[in-house]
Amino acid sequence: MKKIFVILSLFAAACTSFGQDKEKTILTIDNTPVSVGDFIYVYEKNNSKQTDLYSKKSLEDHLNLFINYRLKVTEAESRKLDTSKAFVQELEGYRKQLAKPYMTDNSFLEKMTLEAYDRLNEDVNTSHILFMADEFAAPADTLKAYNKALEVRKLVLEGQDFGDLAIKYSEDPSAKEPSYVKGYKGFLGYNLAFTFVYPYESAAYNTKIGQVSMPVRSKFGYHLIKVNERRKNMGEVKTAHIMIDAKDGIDQVDSIAQRKLAYDIYTSLKSGAEWTTTCAQYSTDKSTSDKEGEMQAFQLDGRLRVPTYEKAAFGLKNPGDITEPVKSPYGWHIIKLLEKIPVAPYAKMKEELVKKVKSSDRFSLNEQALLKKLKAENNFKESKSVPSKLALYADSSLLKGEWKTPVKSNASKTMFSINKKKYTYGEFYNYLEINQTENQQAKSALTIMNLAHDSYVNKAVYNYAESRLPEKHPEYRLLLKEFRDGILFFDLMQKEVWNKASGDTNGIKTYYEANKAKYTKQLEYDAVVYKAKNLQILNAVIDSVKAGKTETQIKQFFNQESSLNLTSESKVFEKGKNEWVDKLNSGQKELKVIDNTNFVYVVVKQEIPAGIKPLNKCKGLVIADYQSVVEAQWIEGLKKKYKVVTNQEVLNGLVK
Repeated sequence: MKKIFVILSLFAAACTSFGQDKEKTILTIDNTPVSVGDFIYVYEKNNSKQTDLYSKKSLEDHLNLFINYRLKVTEAESRKLDTSKAFVQELEGYRKQLAKPYMTDNSFLEKMTLEAYDRLNEDVNTSHILFMADEFAAPADTLKAYNKALEVRKLVLEGQDFGDLAIKYSEDPSAKEPSYVKGYKGFLGYNLAFTFVYPYESAAYNTKIGQVSMPVRSKFGYHLIKVNERRKNMGEVKTAHIMIDAKDGIDQVDSIAQRKLAYDIYTSLKSGAEWTTTCAQYSTDKSTSDKEGEMQAFQLDGRLRVPTYEKAAFGLKNPGDITEPVKSPYGWHIIKLLEKIPVAPYAKMKEELVKKVKSSDRFSLNEQALLKKLKAENNFKESKSVPSKLALYADSSLLKGEWKTPVKSNASKTMFSINKKKYTYGEFYNYLEINQTENQQAKSALTIMNLAHDSYVNKAVYNYAESRLPEKHPEYRLLLKEFRDGILFFDLMQKEVWNKASGDTNGIKTYYEANKAKYTKQLEYDAVVYKAKNLQILNAVIDSVKAGKTETQIKQFFNQESSLNLTSESKVFEKGKNEWVDKLNSGQKELKVIDNTNFVYVVVKQEIPAGIKPLNKCKGLVIADYQSVVEAQWIEGLKKKYKVVTNQEVLNGLVK
């Protein structure tokens, strides 16, 4: 329940006006002032759809609710619920979620999203040669891989075959696999945006047909990328197929027979045979034969892994067109075009693309852009000598995760500053000691030191900027306060109202006895409603009922061939809850209803008169009402405990 409350708060629309002097005090509770800005924020959020917004009555009604809410929060604070470990952890989680929209470079994100859409409109066919050097490689190994890539690129430019060089030099294992394996000779085929890591993708889209890129760094190493071809993205096609099983390698006689069968089916379809019936009768693809052969939509990008099927499907022009039998490693396919689906407009794809960008490796560029922006905004300063000073303490213990701050070090010296706040080397060393782990991938202690430095600086910049959000963005401060107060409100209401009231058995009974008249029920029927497939079955069901057969016996008999012949529902029906039972008159024992589509027979076992519901039939409603009483009594106690003073002049000043 708490999570639902917070999520609803997160997405509720607020239209806070800050034209007024938001710092004026509208009321005090226990001598603690509450600003008019806080009141307006909550008022507008909860009343934005009212036609009498800012009328005197509307403002006064909401102020009473607001006072009750603030009293509960004040009581929670007096009990120090806001200092509990659970509260602090929960609020911190929500704080980070709320800060995310403010800690994103939206202009950069928009640029990346537009770029991704542009690239989705074009397929690029590439080959590559990989020289491995992962992100933890020592600088010397990284340089070695880069230089080797340059040497091989020179061989390509001199005229040597790219595929042959891939077999000889590429460290991508697939380059040396058999020719039918994707990656052989470095050939990766057609691909779209989001298919490869972002650096590879960018180089592929920025290299001309027939040319080879300069070495491109990714987390795997350096790539030489050759662009073989480009084409417009043809979107997706939705197809159906009739498949005749004829896997590669079957007996020649069987192969000929299956081919003949496929062509006989094709001839039959061209002569007017119905697709649905033919598919159900002959297709050996059991996963689609009962769905008229329908396949999921796919792109012409090789991911279907049946090239002949892909090519034939995209060769069809109009919905309803069919291909001649097409051979694949699985058999013969007669393919029917159902729909061609072009690339959707940007506006329609934007939301999905933003999610993809945020979850892909390209989003790290957004984070880099944001950090650069935050550093500039907050006057980040760091001496160029920092890397060389840190290098003095980068020893092999870092590789084992056993590094310790040197006894003689520059721990007290300033490492960098953000505005006027200084961060010392000692603080970084402490961070490094706490967060280090054994790293079996890294081959250089200096690499680990540099990565730790970057991580520490980035977190410091990010956290500093995040800490200033409340003063830079009033709406963020108010939303964060709303979450804080909402958690306190929920915890206290659970203790003092919801749990207390629902667990007070005697109190619930006493309240029910005093308020019985509120919990009435309408006329009810304990009945069985039979619905038959046709009139013949209905009449037979009526005869069976009158012969004394039970509901179970009747259904078993009539549903032997099909469970659709007869359905039934047996329970206590409240008047107004079932259209057939509602047709009964008081005292009526049976009802037969026949129209064009319905064949219904209602049998009444017992008529239950209207009256007061017993407690066990309305306990949920009683508890909810009793909770309101408990809450009202509790609030009266809080009003006596905490002095509430309203500034009527400020409230009147809000009236419009």
